[in-house]
Amino acid sequence: MKCLKCHVALKLTQGELTLSRKHLGSISIANGAWYECPKCGDKSYPDTTATAIDQAFHDKLTSLVLSRPFTELIEEKEVAEILGVSVQAVNKNRAIRGGLIWKAERNKKTWYLQKSVELFKKTRDGRFSLVRRCSRRLALPHPHKLKIINGPHVPADDGVIAREG
Repeated sequence: MKCLKCHVALKLTQGELTLSRKHLGSISIANGAWYECPKCGDKSYPDTTATAIDQAFHDKLTSLVLSRPFTELIEEKEVAEILGVSVQAVNKNRAIRGGLIWKAERNKKTWYLQKSVELFKKTRDGRFSLVRRCSRRLALPHPHKLKIINGPHVPADDGVIAREG
C-alpha cells in the first residue's frame, strides 16, 4: 500500500490511537492499527480500526448528548414543529441523518438537543462544541492587587478574594 501524496510505501503501526474532532473532543482506541506514511505522516485506517473509531465517536456523542440536562432534549415531534416539517421529513432528511443535528438514542427513542435544532434551522448546521476547551490560561491579577474580604456572613478564616477598585 502506498501513500496517495508521496507514493511511498506505508508502514503498518499498532498501538494506542488518539484522535479528536472539533465538536466532540478526543477518543482513544487501545489496540488500534493504522498505516502511516514515513515521509508526510498521513494515516490510513483498515476497516476494523475505522469501524472502532466510528463507534468510539458515536458512543462519545451519545454520552455527551444524554449528559445534558433533560430540559435541553426534545423529541422528533418537537423537532418537526421547530423546523416546520413533518416527523417523516425529519427522519428522511439527509443532513439530519448525517449528523448536522446533535442527537442520541436511548431506549429506542431518539433525543435531539434543542439548541442544535434551532441552530440547524438558522444555519443548516446544528453542530456546536459539546466539550469545553481550556486552551487559554486564566490570568489572575498580582497578589498585591488583591485583598481579603471578611464579612459578617463569611468566617474570618475563610476569606473571599476580590479585586481592589
